[in-house]
Amino acid sequence: MEHQLKKGLIAIGFVIVLIALYLILSHSHNGNIKDNDITHLQQVILGIALFVGGLGLIHYNFNHLIIRICLLAALYSMVGWGISHVTERLDQITSYNQQRLTAFKQVSDLHSRIESAIWADLNLSNAMIGILQASDYEFDQPVFENLAAIIVNNSPRVRHVAIAEDMTVTHVYPLKGNEKAIGLNYRTNAQQLPIVQKSIDEDAMILAGPVNLVQGGTALIARIPLWKLPKTGGEKEYWGLMSLIIVTQTLFEPLLDVASELNVAIRGKDATGSSGGNVFGNPEVFASNPVTQKIRLPYGEWQMAVAPVSGWIMESPNAIMIRTSVAILWLVIMTFTLARGYQHLQISRSITSLKDELVDSERKTDEISEENRSQLQAHKLEAIGQLTGGIAHDFNNILAAITGYAQLSQMVLETSKDTDKLNSHIAEIVKAGERAKELVKQMLTFSRGRDVRAVVIEPMTVLQETLQMMHALLPASIRLETHYTDFDSHIKIDPVQLQQILINLVVNARDAIPSSKGKIVIGTELMESFEGFCDSCNESFTGDYLCLSIQDDGQGIAKDKISKIFDPFYTTKEVGKGTGMGLSVVHGILHGVNGHIIIDSKLNHGTTINLLFEVTTEPLPEDFRDFNLPDTNTLVRNQTKKVLIIDDETTITELYEDVLETKGITSIVFNDPELGLDFFKQHHDDIAVIITDYTMPRMSGTDLVKAVRRQHSSVPIILCSGNADVIDRDVFEKLMINHFLTKPVDLNNLSNTVSQYL
Repeated sequence: MEHQLKKGLIAIGFVIVLIALYLILSHSHNGNIKDNDITHLQQVILGIALFVGGLGLIHYNFNHLIIRICLLAALYSMVGWGISHVTERLDQITSYNQQRLTAFKQVSDLHSRIESAIWADLNLSNAMIGILQASDYEFDQPVFENLAAIIVNNSPRVRHVAIAEDMTVTHVYPLKGNEKAIGLNYRTNAQQLPIVQKSIDEDAMILAGPVNLVQGGTALIARIPLWKLPKTGGEKEYWGLMSLIIVTQTLFEPLLDVASELNVAIRGKDATGSSGGNVFGNPEVFASNPVTQKIRLPYGEWQMAVAPVSGWIMESPNAIMIRTSVAILWLVIMTFTLARGYQHLQISRSITSLKDELVDSERKTDEISEENRSQLQAHKLEAIGQLTGGIAHDFNNILAAITGYAQLSQMVLETSKDTDKLNSHIAEIVKAGERAKELVKQMLTFSRGRDVRAVVIEPMTVLQETLQMMHALLPASIRLETHYTDFDSHIKIDPVQLQQILINLVVNARDAIPSSKGKIVIGTELMESFEGFCDSCNESFTGDYLCLSIQDDGQGIAKDKISKIFDPFYTTKEVGKGTGMGLSVVHGILHGVNGHIIIDSKLNHGTTINLLFEVTTEPLPEDFRDFNLPDTNTLVRNQTKKVLIIDDETTITELYEDVLETKGITSIVFNDPELGLDFFKQHHDDIAVIITDYTMPRMSGTDLVKAVRRQHSSVPIILCSGNADVIDRDVFEKLMINHFLTKPVDLNNLSNTVSQYL
């Protein structure tokens, strides 16, 4: 009773703290956190408070099973809705930001193309103006036509070139069709005079328009004042004006290429910027929260805006998947709840039956109670074992999705400001997901064997290194002998898991030897074209196998129990002496690498367990001995070196640098691969590890690696790419790339990978 009261007080205290935090957020007006972010934090905190308080209330006040299950279902539904709501909101923000980033890249490209085209046209005129100034504007019609033809022929956008001495047009190219322009006096033209006069007064090249052309279409008119070069001691003298007619249809062709995806508009008539009239496109684009960019002109500027044709998508693109994942998680949890409720019901009925039997015979009270407790425990373990195999895979997939979204959200939020509290909650989601993943890890090893990371190894090396550990596990009264007839075979398995199998089976053999007096023999033998029957998976097999045997002279195993010893939670040991998961884990690891198990045992005559591994002809990897710990001197020496990060994306390099900094690792970053290579050539002795992207401008990741290897052949290199197929194994080994990480890179994996080289 006292223990329950203490637990209740702790739960109440926790709820009070959460409610206090909720109230603090309700009165936050410092402007550091957005209102909608505060709302989401409040919802999460209030949901946790209600969940904890509700569990406490249900646990201590509702003994009726149906009521408790219904209330728990309501609580789980509320928490599931909260998780779905917050995750969808974060996914929506990520999607919207990605849309904006894509639009920004597109508008930047369009801006560069338009601006470059205008400046290229205007720069063509500078050469002509220089020649005219050098001749003191003494030129005839053929000279003018030759110079103007260079501009028109070299620019698809310039239609006409005109020269006006003082304010009157004297030359036009091409002349055909434009004869009426000769003699045009700007002083008498009210439409063109303001821009012409402004160009002269400001002594600047001014881009006017767009204006409607008589020939059809619209054009921009570049007004360029012409000055006589000043004589010695004098001032420059106004001579006239040059005009370039730039056709807008040709100039804005790049904007038409993206019309199916983007709405594009430009404003700033007569180069007056965002305050001017419309130059191109529908001006309503500026009212749709567009991405904007300024186009710099010789005198003034335009403002370009782009927005998706279908508008900004303001919904979570993964809403269905998120809701489905949460619904599946809800079903799994409810399945656990119902199973537990059914179990309680069965226990309750058993207790009632026991009470009836106790009335008939008090003499058998102790015996019956002990027997029923054993049966209940056996039923419980059997139910857990059956349930585990059925749900472990789906449950782990759900946890993987939740953890993945939480990590992605955490990466996005780490580039923002003042999101410490939300980031902390997301970190707790990741932590909880990892804990749940570890709970099902052993069960998955038995049922699927998915966690096995097979590499080519020399089993004798692992055996020799494990023998010292085995001696420490055995009492002096048990001899450990070895009998090897094969020393050269290679197999594929995780060396750490092979060590786990050996230790597990040696411990089982030790426990099977009565009075701890006897011997254990470990042997290896190559069995070519071997045919056998597996006692674990109950299937026949044939092939070349390396047999690793563990033999003891203990009490042996009965034949009717051999088929059960690989079941999870099954054990013949006393309570507290074993969990029954040892041989089931051996089963999962061995069958994960296509191995088999044969058991030869007789009661009171000992047991021999033969582990058969497929023999492989693949060569040993260069890093076969990497699972050994490096010496201390190497660790100390590498701590003084730095990590060189090269990626053309600034956000990526900043993210990697921050992650490594949290591990105490100093980084040097470059967004230009050529600059990064130059730095390495000058400071290669100070670099411990290089992290580089595969796809970069001017120099690819593989070209960078080749250049580095010409300079230094042993520095560890980690190559990152969003496409795992960009490099094949042969190229990987030829370039001596030490590690390959697929983008988006898991940050924990990145820091751990770097740490193993320091």
